[in-house]
Amino acid sequence: MMTTNPYRAGARILEIARAFPDRTALVIDAESWSYSELLAAASQIASGFGPGNDSGAQPVTAVMAQRHVS
Repeated sequence: MMTTNPYRAGARILEIARAFPDRTALVIDAESWSYSELLAAASQIASGFGPGNDSGAQPVTAVMAQRHVS
């Protein structure tokens, strides 16, 4: 089932990554990334954000990116 809620995009990507880890998720400069590779890279970046707060609220994170692997 596809979702139309834009705030659930991250959750949907995780669902797809778990169901189809070897499928192509991203192609940049002719380099293909599988969902498992994309998830591993995102997890590594997220680990640098530090712990959340005690309120249980999700922290707000902004992402700016260009179509380049780095």
